[in-house]
Amino acid sequence: MNYQKSVELAVALGYEGIPDESAYKGIYYSKNGLIWIHDIEALKASLGSTSSEELESLNYDVGAYNKYKNHTNEMADNEMKSLYSDLSPSEGEPAYLMDGMYLFPDGSIRGM
Repeated sequence: MNYQKSVELAVALGYEGIPDESAYKGIYYSKNGLIWIHDIEALKASLGSTSSEELESLNYDVGAYNKYKNHTNEMADNEMKSLYSDLSPSEGEPAYLMDGMYLFPDGSIRGM
């Protein structure tokens, strides 16, 4: 999945965006003290060829990365729809989720 879809999935899963100048694109996403990984190879390269075990010791959520690493954008959309299946926005009105993300009546999730 692309970076934007990865962000949307992280937010849908409850990760909170935290501004940080040293993070990729100036923000990282954290939940329960663990940091969401968008691209593990790029992360390892930026940290100097770190192993998955070392990433875990640095509080990166390697388990979540491994669970979602092969998701396509479409698979991520389906995952998010299932997470929000109990929400039913009014006809034509998006429902605010968090971090500037909205659930639209057609089931799409995007920022405004």
